[in-house]
Amino acid sequence: MGVLLALLGAASFAVMNVAVRKGVRPGDRDNGVLTTVVINVVIFSLLIAAMGLAGGLPALPSAGIAAFIGAGLASTFIGRTTLFAGIRRAGAVRAAAVKNATPVVTLMIALTLLGERLTPLAGVGIALIMLGVALVVRESMDRSGREDLSTDRASPARMGLESEVLADGAPPESLEPDYGDRGPAPSGASRAMLVGLGLSGLAAVSFGAGHALRKVGMDFLPDAAIGAAVGSWSALAAYALGAAVQGRLRSIPTSVTAWRPYFWLAGIAGGVGQISFFAALNFAPVAHVSVVAASETILTVAFAGLVAHRAEQITRELILPATLVVAGVAAIALAR
Repeated sequence: MGVLLALLGAASFAVMNVAVRKGVRPGDRDNGVLTTVVINVVIFSLLIAAMGLAGGLPALPSAGIAAFIGAGLASTFIGRTTLFAGIRRAGAVRAAAVKNATPVVTLMIALTLLGERLTPLAGVGIALIMLGVALVVRESMDRSGREDLSTDRASPARMGLESEVLADGAPPESLEPDYGDRGPAPSGASRAMLVGLGLSGLAAVSFGAGHALRKVGMDFLPDAAIGAAVGSWSALAAYALGAAVQGRLRSIPTSVTAWRPYFWLAGIAGGVGQISFFAALNFAPVAHVSVVAASETILTVAFAGLVAHRAEQITRELILPATLVVAGVAAIALAR
């Protein structure tokens, strides 16, 4: 049961990643963060209400609530905002692969603040994840660089220049710009990909900090449903505060009620993923749950290939680093 619930959680987060990718529109400022957070607030609040009606709620220590608030701000608000922005620019598969470096951040926090020790297997896991992320970045930048070159060659000005030069008998190679030792400057798709990968890396840091805070909160208040509800409400409050500062508070109801089916699906899938992950901990060791949950990256590759193949270009060079990231996460989880 624990393995099945963990697999359901991984599949749900993979669906969320792909749904966000499918839901964004060209020129649309809405990444789906608000919609998914509101849906999570509704789901977890209803769950808390049902728990209260069934047998009452446990005591709510202030230290545990404070930790859950911090976890919500770090993961549900900052982490989700940066991840969704990264998905928009780099794609669901590449963003998910970079974001899956989260356990490295959590482990670093545990080593420095919680007094844990680095085992050899955990060190191997960190190396595998870093290698996988580096390969993802290299593949992504190579692909976007080819897109930039293809766009440049297809531009009307360049096509006219090429026709003129070829008419004079010059070889096509003479059209290539000379960058010297610096290499071509990133432009167009390359800049978008670089920003997307950077945002996904920031998401990994935010989620890692959120997981560490959630661990602290669970020590004071071992109730995952309350922790998830407090975190979701905190993220919603932070979003509303930011919108108020920017003068966009009145746009929140419109954004939430707008018919954006992919964003709604992402919110439901994200809520199911959180519930499934925490429920799995009641049936299986956390190491086993973490290993199965790490399959989110591979499942994102599979789902994107099935339903988002026009928006996602999955290359053979991307399969190896995605697998390395999963293996690294598995090594860290088993080492702990």
